[in-house]
Amino acid sequence: MSKDTTPVQSVSVLNVHDDNIETRQVILQGIGVPGVLAFDALTDDGWRRGMALEFDEEYRDGLIRAVKEAKSRAMHVWRDTRFVNVIRVEFRTRVDRARPSVPLVSHLHPQLIEDRRNDWVQSPQMILDRLESDVTTPDDRITAVLFAETMIFDGEQKPRLLRCLFKFANDNRFSQDDEVKTAVGSAIRKFAMNMPESSFEDYSTLLVPTGTDTLSCEIELELAKAIGWRLIRAERTKAGVYPHLEARLSGLASDYLATRLILQKNYASIVIHAVIAVALLNGSRKTELINRIAALRIDWFSDLFSRRLAEVIHKRQAMGAGYASNLKLLHKRLHAAGR
Repeated sequence: MSKDTTPVQSVSVLNVHDDNIETRQVILQGIGVPGVLAFDALTDDGWRRGMALEFDEEYRDGLIRAVKEAKSRAMHVWRDTRFVNVIRVEFRTRVDRARPSVPLVSHLHPQLIEDRRNDWVQSPQMILDRLESDVTTPDDRITAVLFAETMIFDGEQKPRLLRCLFKFANDNRFSQDDEVKTAVGSAIRKFAMNMPESSFEDYSTLLVPTGTDTLSCEIELELAKAIGWRLIRAERTKAGVYPHLEARLSGLASDYLATRLILQKNYASIVIHAVIAVALLNGSRKTELINRIAALRIDWFSDLFSRRLAEVIHKRQAMGAGYASNLKLLHKRLHAAGR
């Protein structure tokens, strides 16, 4: 598939929460469907991926109204992370594009619409049954993982769910298939946000490559981001309590802290989330990594990291006195080192 790197003015992303994100750096890639593109967009929160349609302003407004109306009638239709984003791409040299001749969701993911007619995807117990069964088809297993992310499981179901999600992520984390990678990302997020702190060291094994396989940057980003969010609400820890997790996150960030890599793919976001996770773990290399970020002298990257760290400090302070003390020191060090 060919790359289209035509400069764009802006990308407006409308998701299920009606958030809008403005960005100036976008990579577009054809997927073989006229008028439909895959995008990688750099925002204040790092790189985002999704599907893009090329259409004019009037059609965009009509589509937004249709999306909101559909959401109000059947919220479960919009739970799948693979088509919650509707975006408009305005080209400097070619704004007006042909309108899609078929509805967005049914055109891109007809099977997923069909899946929503199956009652089992709305039942936590039946989703668990599909995940635990050895005879579940690969497509049904992927669907079960995706629907599990937005489903609420009770106290007895949760340990079973976590075992299934970890196994799925571990078994498929090296896959290069886009659909499988989407499901792996979903499994990682659900597992990370629900796992007990006693599972942190097990989680770190998902970051380990083999002698023949390496993780894609998309999966590395999901792993770094998910553990970072989980650690925000974890108890305060001393350095060395989770040595394997600390070491693997530190190594991940260190490997990508180079100018030629930071400017490529999702590496900047991976570093940001990995370093913050190391800081939340009170890791022994946190100061070294902060100094290396400042030493790169890439202003937009340092600013992104600083803003993200400030957000984490705010969230940790809300948990109680002392929860953000070491993060505040790192924030000051970052600014001092960047002068």
